[in-house]
Formats: sequence, C-alpha cells, structure tokens
Amino acid sequence: CARLWELEDIDSCDIVMGPLQQSMLSRSIRTVENSGAEHIILTKVNPHIVRGGDHIRSILPSQTHFIDMVVEKVLTDHYTDNVIFVMAGGADTELEQQFLDKYPVQPAPYDSLLTDTLRFDTIMGSKNSIGSLKDKIQFYERNVIVSLASRRSRSMLSSLQSAVQRNDSTEIYVYANSDLMDLGFIDLPFLSRTRTTIPVSGLVDWSDTTTSEAVSIFRDLFDTDPSDYAIRAHDAMLDAFIRKVASAPIDSAILSEDSLTTWDLSSLPSPISTDYKWDQITKSGGWLNSTWDLNTFYEGRWCPSDTIPSLTPFIEPELDEEGFFIRPE
Repeated sequence: CARLWELEDIDSCDIVMGPLQQSMLSRSIRTVENSGAEHIILTKVNPHIVRGGDHIRSILPSQTHFIDMVVEKVLTDHYTDNVIFVMAGGADTELEQQFLDKYPVQPAPYDSLLTDTLRFDTIMGSKNSIGSLKDKIQFYERNVIVSLASRRSRSMLSSLQSAVQRNDSTEIYVYANSDLMDLGFIDLPFLSRTRTTIPVSGLVDWSDTTTSEAVSIFRDLFDTDPSDYAIRAHDAMLDAFIRKVASAPIDSAILSEDSLTTWDLSSLPSPISTDYKWDQITKSGGWLNSTWDLNTFYEGRWCPSDTIPSLTPFIEPELDEEGFFIRPE
C-alpha cells in the first residue's frame, strides 16, 4: 500500500483485505470501518484492534483456540498416564494458564511432597530451562510431556529434547505448541520416539490434484509459488464471498416458483489450506480464525492425529537381576 486509503477508494467495496504493514493498517482501520466494508486482516495484530468492531476478521489462527483440543486429546489417550506439564512462563504465560484452567485436575504446588502420587504434575521452568523435568519422568510409567512453549522459548525446547533423548529407557510422548514444526533443531528421532503431537492450521494438501492445478496456474502467471499470505487470502476471500452470497436475498421471481430455493455454490472452488471457522471475541467485537487440527508424527511423517492407531496398554518394563532395564528383542 503506497499511500493511505481514502474513503472514496473503498466506499463501494464489500470487503477490504489488508494492508500488510502494521503502520498502514493502524492508520486506515477507521476509514475501512466508515466505508461499511468487512475488514479482513492478513497479518498478526494487537488484539485490541480486532475488538474494534464486528466487521473485522483476523485470518491468522488464534492459538487460544487449540487449548481445548490438546486437553481433550491428553485426557482421552492418557487418562492413567504420568502427565507432566512444563511451563516456560513469560510470554507463554497466557496459553499455559488457559491449559491449567481447563485441565480437570488441580495441579500440585511445585514443591509439594505429594506430586509423585498425582496423575498430573506441573513444572515451572523458564524460556531457558526445563526445571526439574528429568526428575519427574517415571521409569515404571508411560510419561506424557505437555509444553505450550512458543518459539520464544527455543532454549527450553532444546533442553526438553535433550532430556528425553538421554532418558531412553521408558515410554515418553510429547504434546507441543504449533511452533515446534518450524524449529530446525528438533530432530526426526525425537519426533518419532515421542510420537509428537502438535496443533496445526492452514496446511496445504499438495497431493490434492485441484490444489496442485491451482498453484500451477499461479506459478505460470507470476513465475513464483504463492506465499502463505496469498494462500490464506485466497481462502479468506472465498469464505467471505460465500458468507455474503448466502446472506443475500434471492430474486423474488425465483422465490415465487420455489420457496425452498437457495444459492447454488457447488461450482465454487474448495479452500486451498483453510476452511475458516470464526469465533467472535465479544458480541460487538471482531472475529478470530479458530481453525485448528492436531497432527502427530508417525512412521516418519506428520499425520492427522485421528488417523493414528490407538496406543496399546502400557507394559511395565522388566528388569534383570542387577536391576537394569531388559530391552525387548
């Protein structure tokens, strides 16, 4: 956006997308509101901007909406396992507190002598430390490590990976933040051994022929692949168009012939990456994208978690005469 939008530029628009630059967005947001257009924001913004009115929609997925999915998955698959919640604090505090609020077991105080008798334990680390995690992993249990630490806590996540790799004598499963997928130091043996599960949003199914054909058209026109913004904007525009059409009245002449007539949207393309779900912040506030799924690393690749075989019952490891773990053949 080379200049600031004026009302006459967008007065006849139904939808305005962007701009991408934060400074331009802040200065143009009231102009868009005055135009009456729906305002689709493509970049990460301060939450107070989205609260500015119900005409605003933020397409980047809100992490607050994957907490319920992680809690439900852990409770369903690991109800009797040793669940350890490792917190980084700082910028990740809000997400971590949401998990604590929704997990239906009261966590023990960090220094309680009773923590080892609970099925759910908490560890207060930091963005650089995993605290007492290595002491909480139980040899005779199936251990489940949950961490919602973001990429801001790279050092902590690196230490978590190292602690798990050093403790190779018991079962450990990991549930982590969506940011984990983008951290280059997380290696495949760790992901495979822990069957790591993370929330994902906006993934493109490149095996889908319709998607690959659409991207090929874009590549031929612009001599490059579409960016993440281009793909999300495509899906957001498609979503907005469908909502606008679905809410528009059908010509009265058509209705007189068949009162059940509805708009035929079957010829529209499918989303490339995101079938948007929206969550309104308040009754008069804007909308957040709440589209999330869970993916699990299984047999060398990321798979939808609901396609992964269920865990078999935990088998207590056998020890030899000297008390050492007997590895299965």
